[in-house]
Amino acid sequence: MSEILDDFGPLPELYVLKCMKQVCEGLDHAYQCNGMVHRDIKPPNILIDHGPNSSKLNLEPNIENDIAKIIDFGLAKKTDDTDNLTLTGLTVGTPHYMAPEQIRADPKIDCRADIYSLGATMYHLLTGTTPFKGNSPGAIMLAHVNDDVPDPAQIIPSLRMETIRLIQLSLAKDRDERYSNYAALKNDIDAALKARTGGNESGMRVLRKPLVVKNKVSTRKKRKSEPEMESVGPSKQAVTSRTERIEVKDGSQIERKEKGSSSMLRLVQQRLFSHKTSAAFDEDIDNSMGVSTWVWVALALSLAFMLITVVMRYA
Repeated sequence: MSEILDDFGPLPELYVLKCMKQVCEGLDHAYQCNGMVHRDIKPPNILIDHGPNSSKLNLEPNIENDIAKIIDFGLAKKTDDTDNLTLTGLTVGTPHYMAPEQIRADPKIDCRADIYSLGATMYHLLTGTTPFKGNSPGAIMLAHVNDDVPDPAQIIPSLRMETIRLIQLSLAKDRDERYSNYAALKNDIDAALKARTGGNESGMRVLRKPLVVKNKVSTRKKRKSEPEMESVGPSKQAVTSRTERIEVKDGSQIERKEKGSSSMLRLVQQRLFSHKTSAAFDEDIDNSMGVSTWVWVALALSLAFMLITVVMRYA
């Protein structure tokens, strides 16, 4: 579920309530049948089954088809487990979601520790942030033990009072003030669902995140600064477009359409560049021809001097 949270940010209230109800039912089954306490409830340990589309990536949350499942029972412990006494006094769990009694390494952990973690998870899913933050795991755990839970409505004002109440009860510091069992929590989740939908279950349809168009404003500003160009069909363009002649240095003329055709402008630049290039080439040829003339004159004088020298020696 953490991937959905990363992709879509704070999730819709109805979707979170439905998923938490399913997780609550799964935890209740494990606790009633085996006395199992998960001890590490958090978004990464809640798997969302998208049904036939589960193999696809970046799926949007769908309240009708998605099913929340609990995974990773690596830290799970039975309430009557006394076999592994070496773990007594050891704090285990994830600091952002741990119950105060779990942080204190209370050996008598029961389902209310998971209910606290479920409340912290619900807070994170609804607001996009964890209830407490800190620069270190120790600071976060101290905040869970001592600090009041921030009001989630300060972040998401649209949350119903029923949802806020069940978060606050789940995150009570004293476990005796929390829900005593999963059935009580599930009843309040049902009440929050009815309050949100007005008792109309058919209103719980597919939830989709609004499309966000990036750089829309900047694109508009850029277009305003650029020359406005009218989009017309071929027939209208033939009527409304007029042409003008542009004279180049060499006396030739080319036609350019008034509507700022970039191809015509490039043609003008190419003709100008071609004219400059050809002029420079002619100038280089003239210069090279001048140099060649002086070379021939020097060569002729040298041959004449050599002939005079030979004649004078053998005369």
